[in-house]
Amino acid sequence: MKKVLRSLTAVVLSLGMMSTATVSSFAAGSPSVVHTHSAKDGSEKVVTVATCTTKGVKSYVCKDCGKTYEVVGAIDANNHSSDAGTVVNGLKTYKCTRCSAVLKTETVMTTGSNYTTTTGATVTVLSATTTSIKVKNVTTKGVSVPSSVVVNGVTYKVTTVKGDAFNGNVVTSVTIPSSVTKLNAKTFSGDKKLTTIKINSKKLTVGKNLFSGISAKKKAKIKVTVNKKNMSAKNFYNLRKELMKQGLKYKNIKRK
Repeated sequence: MKKVLRSLTAVVLSLGMMSTATVSSFAAGSPSVVHTHSAKDGSEKVVTVATCTTKGVKSYVCKDCGKTYEVVGAIDANNHSSDAGTVVNGLKTYKCTRCSAVLKTETVMTTGSNYTTTTGATVTVLSATTTSIKVKNVTTKGVSVPSSVVVNGVTYKVTTVKGDAFNGNVVTSVTIPSSVTKLNAKTFSGDKKLTTIKINSKKLTVGKNLFSGISAKKKAKIKVTVNKKNMSAKNFYNLRKELMKQGLKYKNIKRK
């Protein structure tokens, strides 16, 4: 009696949604016979669900031979779908809406948060477009407050100068740009050598005790740019009146 050897090798096709597979069947001494599975209607089942990064697997029942076979990749990967991002302590995190995987993070400016610029200035976010500033580690006698700062690639207009803004006794002159609309209380506190302040603002509100703890207020000369582009005459007179209340002399507050 002749022994018959049979070997079945299933070759699973993983091209998109194809649901066929081939099987080679042969007897000893006989040529191979190729059988291609064909899915039976309604036999499709999900074996492994697709994720954002991997394809899924389905199984089918062959309508010809009755065997169950699987097709890897029958379900396309979903790919990540990013949410709008959530900001916590100045860090914005983006996650996938499907699998919650962290896709990316970025530092953002948030209202009330402090940041240090590449020039060493400390800025506090006041709004989506404006900041207040404090210039740190001043080593030059003349300081020009920048009209804008760049943090994390975003440009913000400087509208306010903080208290104790120049941190020391080195500064002799300070220039305030047109973008600044407010000097906080004690802006020039501790700047004992300060003699000249140049103001280019259109309108400037000043806090109390600008020159706290120093006698420079009696000597300091204020030069205010008054023209159509900068401060109006009316705003200049109001500013001079306020500065005189803080001890500055009338003759030292001039328009240019």
